[in-house]
Amino acid sequence: MDDVTEPGQPLRAKAAELACFLACHPDGASTRTVSDNLEPTVRLRNADTRVHTYASNLRHVFGRATGPRKIGYVIKNAGRYRLDPTAVEVDLWQLRDLTTRAATAPAPERIHLLRQACDLYAAPLADGCAYDWVEPHREKARQQATDAHVLLAEALHDAGDPQTASDVLDRAIRHDRYSEDLYRRAMHLRHDLGDPDGIRALLHALTVAMADLDAEPEEDTLQLAQGLRTTARTKGASPRSDHQEDGSGSTELLIAVVGLIALIGASLGVIAAKLSQQLAAIDGFGHAIPGWAGVLGGTAAGWALALGAWRILGITAERQGPDERRRLDAHRE
Repeated sequence: MDDVTEPGQPLRAKAAELACFLACHPDGASTRTVSDNLEPTVRLRNADTRVHTYASNLRHVFGRATGPRKIGYVIKNAGRYRLDPTAVEVDLWQLRDLTTRAATAPAPERIHLLRQACDLYAAPLADGCAYDWVEPHREKARQQATDAHVLLAEALHDAGDPQTASDVLDRAIRHDRYSEDLYRRAMHLRHDLGDPDGIRALLHALTVAMADLDAEPEEDTLQLAQGLRTTARTKGASPRSDHQEDGSGSTELLIAVVGLIALIGASLGVIAAKLSQQLAAIDGFGHAIPGWAGVLGGTAAGWALALGAWRILGITAERQGPDERRRLDAHRE
């Protein structure tokens, strides 16, 4: 109806309601059925006349949008009205058709078809219209859209894309925020992503939604959320533990190298003391240098070398650490 460009009669409110009613009845509906739903308080003969008027107005506006047709866009045959499927595209029909085709399609095509089906449902059926008859059809359309989202999320998860699958279920929850089953499914996907905060947020959103109905989440859902949060927290912490192990390994290496250098320095001190004693005896330069002084000097020299090595290796580790961690992360992924 958005493409109407030709001048003519405007679309009547009841003609728009007739279009919606026939969209919900792809096989058509009798004049009596239409009048009982659109004009329940009007006498039978007058109601039938009004239905005819609404159908004429609907044909006229369709013609203004896409051009006149010999048969028209609203077909009446054997006392039944229906929209012409060869001339009128109905999102509700496409949603049903795409979901049906996806059920038997191979994986890549299945995902493509279900994406199209989910994209068709952007708002409740006849959103903003308070038709007396519409609520059962609105709920049916919402359920069809929810089923399409669930099937798409399952297909994406099986294809190894849990993040997109989680996003799809988030959209489904926005369309049907009172469906506890959707929240439970979404919690499982958050768990696969190692996202305990996401599980807590889902439980909070469900609790708020249930409060609108003077209800609370089921005990099974509460226990599920608690269990998934616990194990998701462990999964989420494992990458950080890997990094910590990488860092601690580098520190342990530095300590080992410094300790080795200090040990070498102390050994050199002992050797220097022995040599000083021998030189004093040979050259006659009086008393030999005390052994403890040689050990002390050698140890000091060793620690000086150790601290220098610590500084050099520490700077090298700081420069190489981030690159090494990125390399390890890339290898894990």
